[in-house]
Amino acid sequence: MFRLHGAQGLQPRFISSNRFQRGPERLNNHHMVFTEDPAGVMSNTWQFMANAKHDATEGEYRFSHDRPFEAEDVWIAYGLPYPQSRLERSMMRWRDAEAIRPTPSAVSKQARRDHGNEGFAIGQSPGGVDELGRQFESRPLYGLRIGDGLKRVVLMAGVHPNEGPANFLLEGLVDWIVGDTAEAAELRRCATIDVYPLVNPDGRVAGLNRTTLARKDCDANRVWRSDLYEDVLEVHAVAEAVREDLRDSPEGAPDYFIDFHAWPGAANPFGILSLHDGFAEDSFWRTLRRLEPRLGEKDTGWEHPSTETWAYQTLNARFCMTLETCFDRRWNIADWYRLGAQVGMAFHEAITLRP
Repeated sequence: MFRLHGAQGLQPRFISSNRFQRGPERLNNHHMVFTEDPAGVMSNTWQFMANAKHDATEGEYRFSHDRPFEAEDVWIAYGLPYPQSRLERSMMRWRDAEAIRPTPSAVSKQARRDHGNEGFAIGQSPGGVDELGRQFESRPLYGLRIGDGLKRVVLMAGVHPNEGPANFLLEGLVDWIVGDTAEAAELRRCATIDVYPLVNPDGRVAGLNRTTLARKDCDANRVWRSDLYEDVLEVHAVAEAVREDLRDSPEGAPDYFIDFHAWPGAANPFGILSLHDGFAEDSFWRTLRRLEPRLGEKDTGWEHPSTETWAYQTLNARFCMTLETCFDRRWNIADWYRLGAQVGMAFHEAITLRP
């Protein structure tokens, strides 16, 4: 993400290298986003650039808009950005909600911390220095608990730092769960929902793609196994917090585990889940696909030490899935909020109406 100063009246064309971590083909049909809102990175009015072309022969990605910019300062980003500062603002709002409290793993550490958002911290990221020599301080890793029912749900996002749409979906979901509808209240009575909203804050602040700041050599979603995440401190802290927070569940395992991501090049969101263990027939997933027919599905195969594999093999989750959002220009912030609410409605139907 960058800020273009002196943009008013200009219609610039941008050229970038196509060296993309997961392959240049992921830039095919990808449209950058921009905002002319003075709020900058905190804006809710991001627009997609009208023009985009990936030239694999020249090794270039080119993009531009179809009109001159009207503002003096324009913010431009790869995808809808969800910065750490936005999470902090959401945390300030959520911590005052009657339905939200810290997870047990956060409560056990409160004696060593100050008030405010810090009261929800399950641990700290390590901080570090990026390739440009910028120093980043340690940041809190949060854990929120909603509801007090028997069914157990674990939600997380931000494992890959460049996947902002996933956090917009999760924000919309949490807002729906703590809302004042009869369905949300019934879900809170029937389920205990633990939320870990940003697993990799250092990577998010430093503008990384799939790695952590302290471990730039590893994909943060390929180390979810105890012998692999020992020195990936953010993953270690969140994984151990999840396990601690499940100790008070009747069976020590979640009924539902969902990790929210974003898939470059996808036209619509989809779930990565096992198609051979009955997950695709679960009432939650069937209901969600009825509410949003554009949702697709892909078999996990349990190939990688990712979050859904960890949830299945270590947590013994009854249902686990990676829900992939996307960067397609047909999906803007309001659409992710709406899908978040639909996830909440699907949980309500699966948990309260189909015991």
